[in-house]
Amino acid sequence: MESNFKQIVREAFFYLFPSFCIVCNMPVETCYSFRLCKRCRQELLYVRDWEVAEFEKKLPNVDAFLSVFLYAGTFKKLLWLYKEKGMRQVANLFYEHVLNLILSSGFLYPVVSVPSRPARIKKRGFCHTGLLADRLNGYFRYKPGISLVFSDKATNIVSQKELSAEERRKAVEGRFAASAEAVYCEESVILLDDVCTTGSTLNECASVLKTSGVRRVVALTLAIEL
Repeated sequence: MESNFKQIVREAFFYLFPSFCIVCNMPVETCYSFRLCKRCRQELLYVRDWEVAEFEKKLPNVDAFLSVFLYAGTFKKLLWLYKEKGMRQVANLFYEHVLNLILSSGFLYPVVSVPSRPARIKKRGFCHTGLLADRLNGYFRYKPGISLVFSDKATNIVSQKELSAEERRKAVEGRFAASAEAVYCEESVILLDDVCTTGSTLNECASVLKTSGVRRVVALTLAIEL
C-alpha cells in the first residue's frame, strides 16, 4: 500500500512539475540525479576495457590510462553543451562518473587538469576540465601543489580538430608548462582531459609533469574518440 502511495505521489509531482531532458527536451518520467531521458541514457556509450588498453598504447609518457565514455551519441551532445554553451550543470553527470571510476581504480591521487585555451576560458567563463578537477580534489580534500598552464612560448594556438596525428603532436610541443605558482610536486597525479583522440596532448602534459618532478601520471579522460 505504501509503495503504491509513493508511486502516485511521484507521478503527481512529475505531472505538476514536469522535467525535461537536457539533450533532446523530451519529458523525463523517472527521477534521476541528472535530467536525461531514457533514450538519451541508452545512447550514452561506455568504453570497454580492450578499447582503453588500445588507447594506452598511444600514451608512452603516462603510467596508466582510464576513460569513461565513447565520444559519440549522447556524450558528444553533452560535451558540446558543457564546452560551447557553458552549461555547468552537465559537470554534475561527468563528475559522478569520473569519481566512481577513480574510486574503483584505486588511483586516489590529486587531479591536475589539462588547461583550456585562454580564449575559450574567457568566452565560456570557466575552464571545463579545471571545474571538474576542483570538485574531485575537493571530494578528496586534496590541494595539488602543481598545475598546468599554457606556456609563454605557445603562439598561434589553434584547434586540433582538423589536424592529423603527426600535426597534433607537433602542434602541442612546448604548448604547456608547470604553473609558476607551483609550490611542490606530487608523487603521483591524475591528469584529467575531456577527450583522447591521438594522445598528443596527454603525452605532452605528462612529459611536463614528469620533468617538473612528478613520478607517476595516470591519465583520465571523459571519453575516447575511436
